Amino acid sequence: PIPPGAGSTSTDGFAYQLEESLRARQPDWRLVNFGCSGETTSAMTFDRGCEAGAGGPDGQQYPDDPQSVAAAKFIAGHGSQVGLVTIVMGGNDILPCARDSDPGQAWACAEEQVPKVRQNLDALLSRIRGTLGPNVPIVGASYMNVFLADQLSGDPQTQAHASIATTLFRDYLNPVLAETYKKYGAAFVDTTALAG
Repeated sequence: PIPPGAGSTSTDGFAYQLEESLRARQPDWRLVNFGCSGETTSAMTFDRGCEAGAGGPDGQQYPDDPQSVAAAKFIAGHGSQVGLVTIVMGGNDILPCARDSDPGQAWACAEEQVPKVRQNLDALLSRIRGTLGPNVPIVGASYMNVFLADQLSGDPQTQAHASIATTLFRDYLNPVLAETYKKYGAAFVDTTALAG
């Protein structure tokens, strides 16, 4: 994680690393990046464009469409050339919940936000899978729980914050993400679990 603001995106992200790895095996692979830092699933579904400086380096420009619509349009127009789709969405929807120091309020916030994540992700996956058919892999990834580092603090309140965030990701968001991706024959990677 790096501070927000212009210039806060880089080619260190997994999408760029994945492209490099795939191109080493087959030089025709090319990343087409619609990522936009800070977007909630609702913004990805309904808000046009991507704030200046929030898109990935050499990312796609889509001033007239929401992010998920622009990505789905691209896939529809290039379906035979698409070999892999990766999606990361949902974490920004529960970040405000994770910042709450009251567990009850954090859970209530998540219970309000997570159904929106399910609905927006379902709409995107329906469009993409309908275009690509069952054979093109789709891989969804969770957000890394960056609040885990709070466990290392000597402050009990800060440690409690890490516990709240862990519960929100593990018990609220990630199960819904995994279930929704599975519905469309897509894989789901829990990045926090993967990182140990």
